[in-house]
Amino acid sequence: MIHWHTREPDLCTDEDIFFQQFHGLYENYKTLRSQKQPSDAEEIRLSVKDIIRQAFLLLIYNRLRYRPCEKTGLRILWKLCMYAEPEIKTFSPVTRNRPFDFFKFLEQAENTEEHTMCGDENVFGIVDRALESFMELKIIKNI
Repeated sequence: MIHWHTREPDLCTDEDIFFQQFHGLYENYKTLRSQKQPSDAEEIRLSVKDIIRQAFLLLIYNRLRYRPCEKTGLRILWKLCMYAEPEIKTFSPVTRNRPFDFFKFLEQAENTEEHTMCGDENVFGIVDRALESFMELKIIKNI
C-alpha cells in the first residue's frame, strides 16, 4: 500500500476543525446567555454574529470547497449558503418574517440608533431559537 492511500486516524479534516470552532462558539454563547446580565448584551450579539458567520462558512466550505474572505458580509454568505445547499432556502429562523431584520441585528454595531434593540430579551429569545434550530439542522450534523 502506498503511504498516501492511508489516512492517519488522529488527523482532523478542515471540516472537523471548522465544526469544532463552530461548536466552541455555540458553547460560549450558551454560557453567556445563562448569566443573563444586561451589561453583556453587546457581547452576546457579537457572539451570535460569530456563530452565524462560522456556521455559514462551514456550510459553504463543506459544499463548495470554498472559504470566503473574513470580511464578506453575512447577507452574501447567506446567498452563498442558498447556492451551495438549495434546501436551506426554507430555513425559517433566517427566512421567516421577524419583528426585526436578522442580518441588521447582527451587523448593527455601526448604527447607534438601533442599539436599543440590542439588549431586548424578546430579541435574544428569537435568536436563541434560531441558533438551536441551526444546531439541529441535518446539513450541519452531517458535516
